Amino acid sequence: MKKLTLISFAFLLLFCFSSCLKTDDNCCTAPFQPFLGYNVGGLRLYNDVTTAKVGTDSISIIGTRSDSKLIVHIKYSGKGTYTLAGNQAMFFPKTGAVTGTYNVSTHSVSKLEVTEVDSVKKLAAGKFSLTLKKVAASSPGAQPDSIVLTNGEFGIVLPR
Repeated sequence: MKKLTLISFAFLLLFCFSSCLKTDDNCCTAPFQPFLGYNVGGLRLYNDVTTAKVGTDSISIIGTRSDSKLIVHIKYSGKGTYTLAGNQAMFFPKTGAVTGTYNVSTHSVSKLEVTEVDSVKKLAAGKFSLTLKKVAASSPGAQPDSIVLTNGEFGIVLPR
């Protein structure tokens, strides 16, 4: 009788253990990592990136580094090209104790293009190029009059 009870218990334990094992289709998919990168002055820079909802239809893409901050505001409507003007793009470089403030230049086209959107996962990706003019500096003449960000790329989580 002990043998039958022991076999029954072992069978029950094996059955329960095997039924608890589930296959996870997401086991090998890496989580999405937001990114923002661009070229400036011959260097490739990468920023930590966050997004924020502004009002009901606009978003801000905010890239931060220890030596700079980039903010781009768009009235988001999905895939497409967004032409930027004025303070829709702002760049704040810092060199030592000297800081600058730059906005979109009126002398050339600055744009952001959303090329991919995943509406289920709330993700978007794209590219951008910005020509920025200096509007303020903590030390006159210490920052260049204009800055060009080229080959910009981003992947963001859309704010809810």
